Amino acid sequence: MNNILIYTDVWNTGGIEKILLELIKNFNKNIKISLLVANKESDFGSSELKKHDIKIFEVLAEKESNPIFRTFKTIIKFRENIKKINPEIIHINIYNSVGLIYGWIAYLTGTKKIIIHSHCSGVDNDKYHLKRLVNYFCKFVFTKKTYCYISCSKEAADFCFNTGKIKEYQILKNGIQTSSFVFNNKVREKYRKKYFLKEDCLVVGHVGRFAENKNHEYILKVFKKLNEKVPNSKLFLIGDGKLLEKVKIESVNMHIYENLVFIGNTEKVNEYMQMFDIFVFPSIYEGLGIVAIEAQASGLKCVVSSGVPSAVDISGNVKFLKIDEENISEWANEIIKSRTYERQNLSDCIIKSGYDIKKSVISLESTYASLK
Repeated sequence: MNNILIYTDVWNTGGIEKILLELIKNFNKNIKISLLVANKESDFGSSELKKHDIKIFEVLAEKESNPIFRTFKTIIKFRENIKKINPEIIHINIYNSVGLIYGWIAYLTGTKKIIIHSHCSGVDNDKYHLKRLVNYFCKFVFTKKTYCYISCSKEAADFCFNTGKIKEYQILKNGIQTSSFVFNNKVREKYRKKYFLKEDCLVVGHVGRFAENKNHEYILKVFKKLNEKVPNSKLFLIGDGKLLEKVKIESVNMHIYENLVFIGNTEKVNEYMQMFDIFVFPSIYEGLGIVAIEAQASGLKCVVSSGVPSAVDISGNVKFLKIDEENISEWANEIIKSRTYERQNLSDCIIKSGYDIKKSVISLESTYASLK
């Protein structure tokens, strides 16, 4: 297999970028990979990409704020890049059905081996339901039987593909580097010492970009209720995004800012998870929620929303709750109830469930090899 082009809309520090980087790091060395992105917003994984001699091509030289103009510009530049690169296989990663258009464009330019890979199950900022309407239209117009379809979950497939038309798709599990998340008490003590945390301090953790679907507003409400019951508690928020400043201001207004720690983007999520006592994940929707898999790998109990696919519970350590206003106390009580437990090595559980990166790589390489 030569000249495989992997496309994703944005290269930043999100879940899609994380799984792609892990796949790239573990691919067979005989596979030649290039990356094509609409916008490169971060140097995430740059050292690893350089180490594996991965070229990253950027479609748009400048950011376009208007989403309609941006889409049209990206489509035009995408076509130009596909013609220039001339890949044998193109692996297109999408988070809504508009991304199916890129498969159609690739097909028209002569690429016949096309994979469409869905990662998401909802849309943000859709007050007038226009995004859902466009998603519905694209799903039924641009789902073609000639592509190979893969998805991180059934929910993501149903959202992005016309599954009644294609009838068959493959679930590619979002594998992680299991060994790097195994609970390590020395790392835990190191980080708790770094942040001057007492032994009895209850540390609640969340990982995710500051965007609408991650539901940071709800996290603050839950933590405020928790902090009233357990004053010696801290909330660590890992990630960045356009809603970061808004969340900070809201935490000040709620008088809990002093008990929050904003970490920003970091490639040491696995180490921070050793410090946490519990992981919260009240997303409005998720394609899967790879960070919840990582949290379980580190032996953490997780409290997640019912908007997260049930497939994310691979250890029995996940509690699903609704994210209604009347459920805020229930979230706080569940966190308190779950604070005392013995962290375990769940490596075997991760591997048996198919969420180790090695299994994901074998599965994807097999898919690449089977394309005709």
